[in-house]
Amino acid sequence: MYGPTLDNDLIPDYTANLFRDGKFQKMPTITGDDTNGGKHRVLLLLQTKPVTNFAPKGTVFTPRGIANFSQCNTFLKNNFPYITLSQLGMINSLYPVSEQPQFPGLVGYYFRACATAYGDMRYTCPGINVTAQYQAYGVSNAWNYLWNVTDPAIAAQGLGVTHTVELNAIFGPSNIQGSPPASYFPGGVNAAIVPVVQGYWSSFIRSYNPNTYRLAGSPVWQTQGTSLGPARLTFRTNATAMALVDQAVVRRCNYFDSIAAAIQQ
Repeated sequence: MYGPTLDNDLIPDYTANLFRDGKFQKMPTITGDDTNGGKHRVLLLLQTKPVTNFAPKGTVFTPRGIANFSQCNTFLKNNFPYITLSQLGMINSLYPVSEQPQFPGLVGYYFRACATAYGDMRYTCPGINVTAQYQAYGVSNAWNYLWNVTDPAIAAQGLGVTHTVELNAIFGPSNIQGSPPASYFPGGVNAAIVPVVQGYWSSFIRSYNPNTYRLAGSPVWQTQGTSLGPARLTFRTNATAMALVDQAVVRRCNYFDSIAAAIQQ
């Protein structure tokens, strides 16, 4: 992964600082990620051209054999070279391995905790924090989502809901090269989610609002900010609904937002 390289022209400052200072294009946005994005990002601004050559078979980001804090810290340090030992210690405390599901014989003992930390740092929290900045600077039409549609075959590998897997539904599994999950095809257990997400995305492209032409019966996709905290549309087959962001995730994202500029992100 590549962080921003400052040239004092096109990129005058780190992304975190630019968003915090309101120095970004104020336009309708959909930002979101997958439940387990660190294991296997999706930022949609005004995307109007289908991606027909996308093959969602990328290498899993987090090494599956990670067994302890030290190995996880090495992996995170390799991805974020400016992170400090103190910051790594805080991250370790935010992701206790005892709270992560385990898959004996399939992955290392600390894999799930480390992958969740990486996914939050790289994808989930930047999406939540960027959406918050859009709204803070008066962009009311900014929406966030969590893709939590489980594919049985992927879940059996201990990978959960993997990075960019939602593209199989957004563009339809027949329009994706590679090996789309069987569950997204007609007759599959996740087939019903395809017209739901396509309704939101096509509505956004047509009207800059995912609700205008959404599939009949789909819930209204509310914007992120609420009086109770950040909320996002959580996609699940036959159970898509708005949900508050878990407070543990909020704490993690607040921490990553606080160190983003320091680690040159």
